[in-house]
Amino acid sequence: MNGEISKNFQEKQLEALRALRRTIWITGGSRFYAATRLKRKNIFSITSISFLSFYSIVLSIIQTNINLVNCFITIKLFTIFAVVLSIFILVLSLLESSQDYGIKGDRLYKNAQKLTKLHRKIENYESYYLDIGSQENPYELEDVLKKYNKKYNSLLIECPENHDTEDYELFKADNPKDFFTEDNKFNNFIRVSRIFIKSRISNDWLYVFCIVILPLIISYCLYVAYHKENCQLLN
Repeated sequence: MNGEISKNFQEKQLEALRALRRTIWITGGSRFYAATRLKRKNIFSITSISFLSFYSIVLSIIQTNINLVNCFITIKLFTIFAVVLSIFILVLSLLESSQDYGIKGDRLYKNAQKLTKLHRKIENYESYYLDIGSQENPYELEDVLKKYNKKYNSLLIECPENHDTEDYELFKADNPKDFFTEDNKFNNFIRVSRIFIKSRISNDWLYVFCIVILPLIISYCLYVAYHKENCQLLN
C-alpha cells in the first residue's frame, strides 16, 4: 500500500516538474522573441530619426534654391512640412528615450538565456531521476521541485520587463507541433504568416510611415504645387 502511494506521489511530482519545465521553456522562448522585437524597434527608431533629420536638411536646401516671388503656396508647404518633420523627430526622440527599447531588450535576452539554462538543468535532472534517482530516494523529487520553482520565480522577479502576448503567439507559431493538434503544413504556414504580419504591422507601422510614406506624401505635394505655380530654380 505504501509502495503504491509512494509511486503515485512520484508520478504527480514528476508531472509537476514536467509542467514547470514546459512553463520555463515557453517563458524563455517568448522573452527571446520580445528581446528581438524591442531591439528591432530600437534600430527602427534611430533609423527613423536619422532619415527624418536628413529629409529636413534636404527641404531646407531645396527651399533656398526656389524663386520666392512666384511660389507662395510652395514656400508655405515647405514651412509646414519642415514643422511636421520637426514634430516627428521630437516625438520619436522622446519615445526612444522614455521607452529604452535597447536596454529592455538586453534585459529580456539575458533573462531568457538564464531561463533556458534552468530548463536544461531540469531536463537533465528529469533524465537522471527516471534512470536512478527514483530508486535511490523516491522523495527527493519534492525538494528538487520546490528548489526549481523558487529559482524560476526569482528569475521572473529579477527581470522587471515581461514579454507581450504577441511574443508568446510568435513562439507558438514557431513551434506548431507543441501547441497545435492539427498536422497540416499549409494551415500552419497560414497561421504563422498571419501572426508574423500582424506583429510587423502593430510594431513597425510608425517607422515605415516616417521613413517611406511621409517623404512620398511631402514629395508629391511639393511636386504638384511646384508645377502648378510654375516655380523656377534660382541660378
